[in-house]
Amino acid sequence: MEAKLNPRDFELEDDGDEARIRVGGSKSIFVIGRDRAVLYSVNKAVGEGPLAGYGADSWDGLMHPLLSLWLSEVKRDQQTPDLFAELQRERDVLVTAAAAGAENTPFTHAEQDEIAKRLSEIQEYMEKTHDLSLDQKQALDAGISELRAAAGRLGRRDWFGLAVGTLTILQAVLPPGSIRHIFLMLVQGLAHLHGFPELPPPG
Repeated sequence: MEAKLNPRDFELEDDGDEARIRVGGSKSIFVIGRDRAVLYSVNKAVGEGPLAGYGADSWDGLMHPLLSLWLSEVKRDQQTPDLFAELQRERDVLVTAAAAGAENTPFTHAEQDEIAKRLSEIQEYMEKTHDLSLDQKQALDAGISELRAAAGRLGRRDWFGLAVGTLTILQAVLPPGSIRHIFLMLVQGLAHLHGFPELPPPG
């Protein structure tokens, strides 16, 4: 395995029907069971992320990519333990800044096109860098589509509030740490638009 984690951090349970690998001190878990349609069923979660189900029709398919990918995600989660707190701080500052401004003018057609371009870049980035489940992909597609359409009907301050709310919802669905990266891509990519709040300095 390429993740190079300490085996002492893991707990193994096997009741004969399921084998469960847990990471001590977190909610990360990898559950292996039997399935009639495929040889193995897998349910895995990383950190505060949701439990996602997969299937594997061979032992090799179970070990790679499912288990190896989970171990890599666990390592990344352990190395970035404070992402959610940092994201919350940044969102709070930006939302306060946006709410304090009087500007809520409509986006120009050029600005709407740029927002659509940035959202497409975020969608493409997520699909290329994360092994998204069908549910995760559908949730991301729905969020991106809503933000793209809303840019044509909402003022910039209201749109930013909707963007923050959408990302808050997606935080419970998408891989750990990914929402903060999406948030930074969105804010930094659109910071030059008139009336947008600026990202706060690190605290």
